[in-house]
Amino acid sequence: MGQIGDLGQQFQRDFVVDGVPASGANKPDKAVGRAVFAAIDGKVEAQAEAVAVVGEQVQGFTDQVEAMAGAAAFGGAVSKATKAALDADLAYPADRLAVVWNDPDLTKRGVYAKVGASGSGSWSLTTLAPDSNLRPDLNAEVLFRSQRLVADLPMLTRAALLDADGLAAWTVDANGVFKAHGLSASTINGRPALSAGVFDAAVNGFICYGQSWEVGETMSADGAAISISQPYGALMFNGGVRPRDAGGTVASQHTSLVPLVESTSGNKGESPAAGWAQMAAELVQVEDRIAWDRTGFNWLGSSAAVSNTRLDQLADGTAPFQNLKDDIAYGYSLSQALGRSYVFRAFSWMQSVSDYSAGTAAATWKAGVTALRTAVDTYAKSVTGQAEDVLCVMAQPGWAGNYEATDYPWADLAMLDLSEADPNFVLACPAYFLPKSSDTPHYNAQGNKIRGAYYGLAMKRKVVDRQVFAPLKPVAIRRQGKLLTVRFNPVGALKIDTMAFASVASAGFSVVTAAGAAIAIDRVDVTGRDTVTITAATAPVAGAKLRYGFAATGAGGGNLRDSQGDLIVFDPGGLNHPMHNWCALFEKVLS
Repeated sequence: MGQIGDLGQQFQRDFVVDGVPASGANKPDKAVGRAVFAAIDGKVEAQAEAVAVVGEQVQGFTDQVEAMAGAAAFGGAVSKATKAALDADLAYPADRLAVVWNDPDLTKRGVYAKVGASGSGSWSLTTLAPDSNLRPDLNAEVLFRSQRLVADLPMLTRAALLDADGLAAWTVDANGVFKAHGLSASTINGRPALSAGVFDAAVNGFICYGQSWEVGETMSADGAAISISQPYGALMFNGGVRPRDAGGTVASQHTSLVPLVESTSGNKGESPAAGWAQMAAELVQVEDRIAWDRTGFNWLGSSAAVSNTRLDQLADGTAPFQNLKDDIAYGYSLSQALGRSYVFRAFSWMQSVSDYSAGTAAATWKAGVTALRTAVDTYAKSVTGQAEDVLCVMAQPGWAGNYEATDYPWADLAMLDLSEADPNFVLACPAYFLPKSSDTPHYNAQGNKIRGAYYGLAMKRKVVDRQVFAPLKPVAIRRQGKLLTVRFNPVGALKIDTMAFASVASAGFSVVTAAGAAIAIDRVDVTGRDTVTITAATAPVAGAKLRYGFAATGAGGGNLRDSQGDLIVFDPGGLNHPMHNWCALFEKVLS
């Protein structure tokens, strides 16, 4: 026994001589009893002192875990509660990252990079936390490892972050290894949570193709180039975004790769190319937390589009298609000469009105676009040896009301159909909401650049994030009496917006019978995060059609969008455009 047990045994023994009944019954000695309690008291005091020491160690460890939580998202960065505390600690080499997470001045919260050698220099706020609102709102409790408190954790666990259900979200083991258990998230710092980006080629080619919209053409001065510097390392050929504008030979237009900037040449101005490359690079920096110049990943853009052309005038075997092939071939050869890998990723496609005017059959046009993508894909793979399929990234032009004899936007609907049937067709956006030029049906420089940004966002999702991408569109419709309850696929929540786009009757929705006769709509309401309820004047029957974006004149469109732009803003220091998804033109037969 221990000291207390021995004293207790002596004090409460049964006989005068322990174990000898003949010695008579023992009468406890009060002095011995006092000794027992004195020994107990001494042990309690000693244990209290030990607990106090452990408590101090636990608090220190807890502080460290909280700091680790603040820095974990940035690869073990230095973590300080305030900027002043960070400024007081310069003992880190240049380029070391640090997180300031609880400064009373919200503008000082964010991710910093060390400037200067260890022991000198300063900390500089980076663009890795543009909202400057990083904080350790983990909604978790930090506990010292105890079998009584966290009985289900492994014996080697030394600390745990528990969620609201008491389950271990993060743990630290005896070797100091920090682990996340069953980690999942819908947002990180208020932005969509994405898997780590894939940057598997050094030079990534894309070409703007189609008719005047993809050239950047307008007869008005409001289309002049605005992207006259290159902040994100995007590339073009020395002949320019439109290499043929430089004159000379094909070879002289493609002698080197230079920074991508837009230029104005006659009635040709800002194309979508600069916006495409800029949006994709901005998203890498914001979402993947990687500076563009550290990815080893550059976009190479050009335009081979030709104004006022039908689809058959852009198909394989035509002069414009040869221009597209030249851009792919020279993109590959110039990248190889620089010792850099090259993959041709995609071509954009915004074309329809010349075929509307020519009376092209809808089925012919749809089959022709499918054949066009196949031809580009086949050629790119033959030149580069790439396994990656070439994507066709589309924007719905609208304008059927001005150019199609029956005002029916069959080309726009075909684009949506293609995107739903084949993952190599990507509908990035409709174009009706974009800023237009005074020279309709063209768009001004801002409109062309923003359309390019939607191409770039779609390509970031497909090429870097390796995710499925879809435009805002209906995914389910319930017909019940006069009510049509339509569920969509928003990023964030739906909204009827009559400020960013002028109010349209019934927000752009229309209902017709199977024969095409209009059914009046009494009201259109957003009735849930992803739901619109349409109240018709009379009950539509099976076979009737729900439409969106149809118009007898102009670009068509409507007022329905989601709130993606609350999370993603294009060119925040310039155009500052919220990247809401606006609803695609569609027609759905009611069952």
